[in-house]
This record gives sequence, structure tokens and C-alpha cells, in this order.
Amino acid sequence: MADNNYTAEGRVVTGLSHPVVARYNAPGGLNSYTDGRILARLRSYDLNVATAGEGNQFWVNNTVGENAGDVFSSGTLTLVVDGLLPETERFVYGLPAPKTMQLNGKTITYDAIGTDTASTVLGLGMIVEYRCNNVTSYAPIVFAKVTFRQGGDSATTREKEIDYQARSFTLDLARDDSPDHAWRYNISTYYSTEAEAIADLHELLKVVA
Repeated sequence: MADNNYTAEGRVVTGLSHPVVARYNAPGGLNSYTDGRILARLRSYDLNVATAGEGNQFWVNNTVGENAGDVFSSGTLTLVVDGLLPETERFVYGLPAPKTMQLNGKTITYDAIGTDTASTVLGLGMIVEYRCNNVTSYAPIVFAKVTFRQGGDSATTREKEIDYQARSFTLDLARDDSPDHAWRYNISTYYSTEAEAIADLHELLKVVA
């Protein structure tokens, strides 16, 4: 693991990788995750959070004397990846088992996406890469309780050069059922290699290779 005692005042994000999802469970208010798996190949995420308590200020002497501070109430996460495999889409969207049909003498499988779907409640983790004093380190972050929205899609035709077309997904964030009622976990231990960070993220979200 990397030394946490950096001499610089801050650190800069230089990379993002390895998104992992797992089924969220909370028996008796104790968080646990099962059926962990790699989601896709990650390009970016964008976080938007709504808070309660904004503007809850106490004014005295023509200025703010007390401020209760903001508290997370809800949020969304826009996740951009290369794309999802069919079995991964079934998992995150809670799709029924694939069906089969005969076409030109062949048996093919297909997914009927209709009313018989219920997005799975998941945990989502990923690895953030940092740089400080010319030293690279890694740390997992985990969004404790998320669901994928059923959303749109887009594609364009191929021209002379390949246009790599990523997919964007919107996830709803919620607090978990732990005593902390957390919506996000930042692992504050830094790892000197990405492989170490991935191994612990897999352990947390119960990813079986």
C-alpha cells in the first residue's frame, strides 16, 4: 500500500477504472453484497446530489451566525461505459430469463423488455487513480445503494473511420440501511498498485473471478 502522508497539500485525479456492481442486501440493517461482477469498461462518471437543509441559516448582526449544513437526500450518477453485455443488462435491470425462437433453422436467444422488469438494487464500486508529488496511488469508492434507470439509447452509422460510441446510464442513489445511513464510502487507504485496490474492491462487493 502507498504512504498516506503526502507532503503536498492536495492530490489530483488522473484516472478512473474497473466498475463493479453487486446485489445489495440489508438483513437486519446490516449491509452485505452478493453476486458481484464487473460491469463494463469505464470512461467517466458525473455525480449530482440533492440536499436537505440548504438555506437553514440563523442570521444575527446582519450576517449568518449559525448554519445547520446540508444533508444528502437523493442523487443521480451518470455513468459512461463502453457498453453492457446481455447478461449484465439482465442483472442490473432485473430482466426475466432470455427466451428462444427459431430463425432460418437456428435457435436464437432474445430478451423481451417489457413490464416484467424491476431494476436490481445494487452496490456500485470503482477505482480512482490519483497523483501527488509524482507518485501514483489508487483507492476504491463505493456508492452504497443504487438502481439503474430504464433509459434511452443512441447509435450512428459507421463512416470511413470507426467512431467509438460509448453508452451513458443514469443511476439513482439512496442511503443504505446501515447505522451510518451512508450513500457513499470513500476508502481512505491508498494503494500503490491498481491490482491491490481491485482485489479489495472485489472482496467488498463479493466478485468471484
